[in-house]
Amino acid sequence: MQDEITTLETNHNWFLTDLPSDKTTIGCRWVYKIKYNADGSIERYKARLVVKGYTQLEGVDFLDTFSLVAKLTTVRLLLALVTYLTTTRPDIAFAVQHLSQFVSSPTTAHHQATFRVLRYLKGTPGLGVFLSAHSSLQLKAFSDFDWAGCVDSRRSITGFSVYLGSSLISWHSKKKTTVSKSSSEAEYRALASTTCELQWITYLLEDLRVPFV
Repeated sequence: MQDEITTLETNHNWFLTDLPSDKTTIGCRWVYKIKYNADGSIERYKARLVVKGYTQLEGVDFLDTFSLVAKLTTVRLLLALVTYLTTTRPDIAFAVQHLSQFVSSPTTAHHQATFRVLRYLKGTPGLGVFLSAHSSLQLKAFSDFDWAGCVDSRRSITGFSVYLGSSLISWHSKKKTTVSKSSSEAEYRALASTTCELQWITYLLEDLRVPFV
C-alpha cells in the first residue's frame, strides 16, 4: 500500500486544492489482488487505490462521458505495415512481435507504441540488411530467450539470427505458445527453433550446390 501511495505521489497523480463551493468530493477505496507464478506459488501481493466513480449521479455530477480511443482498423493497418517492414529491418523484430499480440484488441497505448516504431523508422531510413559480396560462406547462428518474459502469461520470448559469413540471412522473434517450467527448458526451446531453421537453410544450400562451412 505504501508503494502504491509513493508511486502516485511520484507521478503527480493528484495535488491538494480547495474544494469549490459547487463541487462534491469522490471517495477512494483499496483493491487487493494476489498475483501467482506459473507453478501456483504466490509471487506478490498487489494493492491499487481506485476512485469510487460509481458514486456520481448522472445529470448532477456529470452530463455525458466519452472515451477517446483510436479506430481499431487504423491500429491494425499500422501493425500490418510494420510487420511487413521486418523483412528488411531485423532491428524492429522484437517490438513488432510484441505489438502483433494485440492486433485483435488494440488500445490507445498500442496505437502510440506503433507510431513510436514508425517514428524510429522515419529517423533511420538508411538502416537495413547488408549482404556482403566478399564474405565467407561460414554458416552460424545465435539464439536467445527470456524465461517467463511475459508478466501476464508467463510464456517465454525466444529469438535467433542466422548468418552466412557476415551477412544476416534469417532472424526470428516470437512468444512461445506454452509455458516453460524452467530456464533450461526455455533455452532448449530456443535452441530447437534455431536448429530447425539451420537445418532448412542447410538443405537449401545443398540443393543450390553452395559450398558452405
